[in-house]
Amino acid sequence: RVQDWKISGESTFKSSGLYTLVSVLDGMGTLTVDSETYTLKKGTHFILPNGIDNWTFNGDFHIISSIPGKAI
Repeated sequence: RVQDWKISGESTFKSSGLYTLVSVLDGMGTLTVDSETYTLKKGTHFILPNGIDNWTFNGDFHIISSIPGKAI
């Protein structure tokens, strides 16, 4: 499943798949996972792997995320 996220301020998410592939399309902000904070900006791509149950975005940016479904 592909999702279009527009982040403005702080937003917390919970894992809903085996992993989440994220691409920042525009803007900038931060990602916080397990007390570690990472800077995000346009052009940043990353994977939130299995085992990361929740994370927080903070800032103003536009993200596309891809979450795999069950194998057929």
